[in-house]
Amino acid sequence: MRLVVLGASGGLGREVVELALSEGHSIRAFVRDPAALAFYESGPYHQGLSVVAGDVLDPGTLDGLFVGADAVISAIGSPGNGPSVVRTLGYRNVVDAMERQGAPMLAAASVAAVEPGVNPMALTSAMTHRHLLKDVRAMEEVIEESTLDWVIVRAPKLTDGPPTGNYRFANRRPPLGGVMISRADMAEAMLSCLHGPGRRLGTIAVAY
Repeated sequence: MRLVVLGASGGLGREVVELALSEGHSIRAFVRDPAALAFYESGPYHQGLSVVAGDVLDPGTLDGLFVGADAVISAIGSPGNGPSVVRTLGYRNVVDAMERQGAPMLAAASVAAVEPGVNPMALTSAMTHRHLLKDVRAMEEVIEESTLDWVIVRAPKLTDGPPTGNYRFANRRPPLGGVMISRADMAEAMLSCLHGPGRRLGTIAVAY
């Protein structure tokens, strides 16, 4: 597939780029600083990668980005726990650009704690990260109201562990007892939602 990866220089975004390249997909990686992905230039799959500099908060940098793409995978995030509209405004710009440029499918990483009562940690998470969760809720609404085919993939705590393939899917909230997943497995889960027998639409959650 021809994929655009947003937030490609972050922890999850890098896992998506590396896995997608290893599976033979063509990747257009969208980052604010291309130097963050310079190490891929000498890698075994570099011929399948193009890096585009820009910022989802600047709609002008999205011009032409999604033309010809089969799908978009977004790992857009924001640092810290303070007030933020990175996801809200960023996804408004992304959705608008995708609809205008004819990109049909969006897979977006989200946060499990946005769903009340997800797990025993949800209330604490909601109190500590209330600004983040407000931004995430608004982001999900932007996606849900779009004309795109979309899948929102909610995750609980993300770790730096290795890929295991032993994750589980559930509707909207993580499967029973699921409180974490590695970024590597989250990347695989998101890719699996885009094509083949694992293709999914709607709001789902994934965890071990």
